[in-house]
Amino acid sequence: MSEINKVSTLSDAPEFEVVEESTKEMELVDPSEFENKIADEVKESDLEDMYAVSQEMVKFAHARNAIGLTFTQIGINKSGFVSLNNSGAWEVMLNPSYFGEGKKIWVYERSLSYGDDVYATQRFKRIRAVFYTIDVDKEDRLHLKKQYRMMSGMRAFSFQNLTDFVNGKTPRVTGIKYKEAAKDELQE
Repeated sequence: MSEINKVSTLSDAPEFEVVEESTKEMELVDPSEFENKIADEVKESDLEDMYAVSQEMVKFAHARNAIGLTFTQIGINKSGFVSLNNSGAWEVMLNPSYFGEGKKIWVYERSLSYGDDVYATQRFKRIRAVFYTIDVDKEDRLHLKKQYRMMSGMRAFSFQNLTDFVNGKTPRVTGIKYKEAAKDELQE
């Protein structure tokens, strides 16, 4: 049986550790299904489903050496994603937004949704991120907990990319196709 580490309550829900591969089949949808479309906000009534799906998304992304995956990429029109944090744990980030600081720079990005294609896009080097995590109260009821973080470098680039994905602004829409890179070239 394949599963994510169990938690005694969902108070630990925002972070996941991959212990085995998924036994469920998860597939990416064609990017045209979410490009130029803003995903629906996650509501508290969605949290049980979002938590369960997030566990499988972590396994799916981890197995493909990805650092993030949005609900929209797997055909769920909800604003959120799973993302690998700086300490190596996976987090669920819902209804994300960000505020850039300073100038933008050009960065190269790729996505599971675009195969081997690499896109150049502009990103802020430093951002103020705002998002919600799944939290649990004393009665074991789920609710959204607002989070604020300052991010810089790769973490900021990744957060912007994933947030833009759920808002329909993918690198293929807003960026410039750099090239179709060989798989071994991208894994260096």
